[in-house]
Amino acid sequence: MKLISWHFSSTLKQICIISLIVPLLAHSASIQKLHNDNPDMKYIGSASCSSSNCHGAGSLQNKSNVRQNEFNTWFNHDPHATAYSALESSQGQQIANNLGLGNATQAQVCLNCHTTNVSENRRAGRFRANEGVSCEGCHGPGSLWLSSHSNPATSRSELISHGLYDTWNSTSKAELCLSCHLGDQNQKITHKIMAAGHPRLVFELVTFSDAQPRHYDIDRDYIQRKEPYRQIKEWAIGQAQYGYQFLDLLIGTDKTENALFPELALYECHTCHHNPKKVRWNRLDNEEDRPGRIKINGSSLLATQIITSIIAPEYGIRIRDLRASIRQKTISNEGNISEIASKGKELFKTVKKTIESRTITNDDGIAILEQILTIGRKGTLRELSSAEQSVMAIALITNDLPRESEYFHAPDEITTVLENLYTILSDENAFSPQRLKSNLKKLKVLEN
Repeated sequence: MKLISWHFSSTLKQICIISLIVPLLAHSASIQKLHNDNPDMKYIGSASCSSSNCHGAGSLQNKSNVRQNEFNTWFNHDPHATAYSALESSQGQQIANNLGLGNATQAQVCLNCHTTNVSENRRAGRFRANEGVSCEGCHGPGSLWLSSHSNPATSRSELISHGLYDTWNSTSKAELCLSCHLGDQNQKITHKIMAAGHPRLVFELVTFSDAQPRHYDIDRDYIQRKEPYRQIKEWAIGQAQYGYQFLDLLIGTDKTENALFPELALYECHTCHHNPKKVRWNRLDNEEDRPGRIKINGSSLLATQIITSIIAPEYGIRIRDLRASIRQKTISNEGNISEIASKGKELFKTVKKTIESRTITNDDGIAILEQILTIGRKGTLRELSSAEQSVMAIALITNDLPRESEYFHAPDEITTVLENLYTILSDENAFSPQRLKSNLKKLKVLEN
């Protein structure tokens, strides 16, 4: 199996960083719900991982089956490490002031996604809240597994029982990431907080994992110790989990303080927030839709529909119908959005398990890529969120497919085309669906 190589633009990394620089409104940190809640499992701080013999080496080491410089990768390059300092910035403080929260570094609703925010009785050792989203923010409270996790004889199940969070599992990893990069029932982002200055939330599991950057190598040893890995499959699982949590957030939004609409933060922002001097909308052939209608941000639903249309067509049809029901509700007020979302959530629960159980082949990847390109060339990707998700998908799928395959006519040109696509997305206020459509047509010449 080939080793994974990664090529992403600076534009994408900027998108990833922006998603980390401001707080989410919340009631309690989701990590307290997702991590093991055993009070004997303490959070002991990232300094516990920083020894040069463990994960704090100054450079990549070849003495063990891990890099051993993971701490320094996080500390020096990962935006999670500076998440707390973003609260101290003028932008972070302005948002807190606009929301009447006072000091952003003391507001629990801010700390929930800008630190490893756990209760005082779970903190021990050298834990510091101002470390930002630290090692234990993703990997769970380390007091019981720190000494044993490097022992090859310690099983995965034993480590998990001692509090290590199961980031080996793509669904669990996506759920944890999305608790802040989308929100969940414990910490919701609203139109109100966006109006206070919060940027749009953008997230895709594989792409953002790379942009951290990754502090591990998906090599033969990784696969032997854990499980076979494929970018396309993790992307597919991430999209299904995104859709599941998005539908969960839709439930009850018809009972918000603004009774006229469901929660506006779940809509496509640029349906309303765009320069009216620039025409974005254009009627497609045989289209019944009309301009001026706000749309739910259903980018993950569309992506999952495309995925399942190839690997589980019966679910692709049902997701298509679900999207149609949501769209009809938002433009004509037909139906109950909570009932629609609840049924959709149950559907996505099944879809997640289906994707997890399937092997996604090269032919599947090619077919999924072709579906995305076909939709894009028709001009259907008029909403910025769907355009972003589609470009990230195209990038990771073309990276995951073997370049020596007959599918790619000129593989060396793919990077140039992808950079052009990311350039189109670099300024959300200048996004042009027509330019995206034209550039996606250029990608067609790369196919055999």
